[in-house]
Amino acid sequence: MMRVLLLALCLALAPLCAEEPAPTVESVDAASAKGLKALDAAQENDGAIRSITYGIMKPGVATTAFYVELLSRVPEVERAKHKAALDKALEFLYPQIDDKGSIGAKTEWLDYPAYSTALFATALNRLKPEGWKERHAKLIEWLRANQFSEACDVKPDHAAFGGWSPNGLYEKNAQIRADISVARYVLTALAEAGVPADDPVWARAAVYLKRSQNLDADGKKGDGGFHYTTTTPVSNKAEADEAAPTGFRSYGTATVDGALCLAIISKLDEAHAKAVAEQLAQAKKWIEAHPNLDVIPGFKADSNNQKMGWDRAMIYYYRAGLVQAVKALGIERDAAWWNEAANLTMKAQQKDGFWANELAFMKENDPLVATPHALEVLLEYRNHHPK
Repeated sequence: MMRVLLLALCLALAPLCAEEPAPTVESVDAASAKGLKALDAAQENDGAIRSITYGIMKPGVATTAFYVELLSRVPEVERAKHKAALDKALEFLYPQIDDKGSIGAKTEWLDYPAYSTALFATALNRLKPEGWKERHAKLIEWLRANQFSEACDVKPDHAAFGGWSPNGLYEKNAQIRADISVARYVLTALAEAGVPADDPVWARAAVYLKRSQNLDADGKKGDGGFHYTTTTPVSNKAEADEAAPTGFRSYGTATVDGALCLAIISKLDEAHAKAVAEQLAQAKKWIEAHPNLDVIPGFKADSNNQKMGWDRAMIYYYRAGLVQAVKALGIERDAAWWNEAANLTMKAQQKDGFWANELAFMKENDPLVATPHALEVLLEYRNHHPK
């Protein structure tokens, strides 16, 4: 009798425990097309895609550069459907390049010049529109020149040395700040531009990455993950950890950023690959040990920031970086994991085609921030599941 009751209970609960059906290629493509269409519709007559959620992004330079870089990832056949919007976006961004070679600094206030410039440079290098080379060269030179180094009186023992600020060096009288996120976007642009392996920018970046990773000098202590910033402690969302080599807990968003940075450096040449091999291996282990996609790993349970929701406030950024890191580091994930990444993303898409986080801590409640990241996840899923 007991066995019969247990069998009946299992059968009753089976629908609740069953694995979610795998998404179809058609459903992923449809969600992607709807999201891109929503971004196209947000474009204004001058080609800009401006935030209506945050005044700081009202100039539209950063958000438009993000859109252009996203389209540079889209397969050419699909990108052709957005040619008119892409051309208008490029025409808006070209005049934004200032005399120093960045975008995002000619507006009423700084519109994340380092992010904007890196995204735009990466996009131009991939798209290669007419007249792109001269513009691209200026952007790359600005990114090189705006690394914290001796050239701007930042010595090798300074916490920011080798990194970048979201605003570059424009804020001369402001507190020096550098973070692993902007480093990832800048290093991507520099690598895809073919900046030589012997350029000092790489050695300086390696110094910054070491300071950001939870490993001691011998590589024997620490979990191998990354924290976000070496310069502004309060910005490390997973909070302090006295036992960690950096003094801060490793967490998901920072670790995928750091791992992607190391992967970029490792591909420069054999010497760089050897120099960062142990760091990369430890970062890979951290990511392998944290496969969850529903929340950002690394936050201590019941900590103040975890209770506030910081482990969900950057979820679109995290998933986008994670699927890219899994690919770049050769991490094996089974079909169920990839299906979950796509399903979680598609289920959150709004009727208008956008995505938006319910939490505003990291501006992901702005559809122009969340939507490109969500689409990056779906693009990587499709790369992993070609027709």
